[in-house]
Amino acid sequence: MTIVDSLEISYVVHGNEVKTHRIGGSGGQSHEFKLLPGEYINSVVGSVKTFRGETCIAKLEFKTNLGKKHGPFGKGGGIEFTVPVVEGQIVGFFGQSGSFLNGIGVYLAPN
Repeated sequence: MTIVDSLEISYVVHGNEVKTHRIGGSGGQSHEFKLLPGEYINSVVGSVKTFRGETCIAKLEFKTNLGKKHGPFGKGGGIEFTVPVVEGQIVGFFGQSGSFLNGIGVYLAPN
């Protein structure tokens, strides 16, 4: 897809899978990646652009403390952004949506 249609996160707590509310559209293609024990996301790279009259997330890529990259998801273009975490780790996400994923933010915690 040209943009990132939506975002939904799932994680396991004490053996139980928890899914967040999906934000964004209902289309797109599903992508999944798993983090190893002790691995965490410490950088998000992406871009935003106008698509069908909305400002949308056009690309997302996640990087971990173990040097792994997941993505990019979406074809990109537009204005690029980076959310690097020098000390700490990304422990959650929040977003804004209309017909698609329009914005993304992160929750941080100390290491």
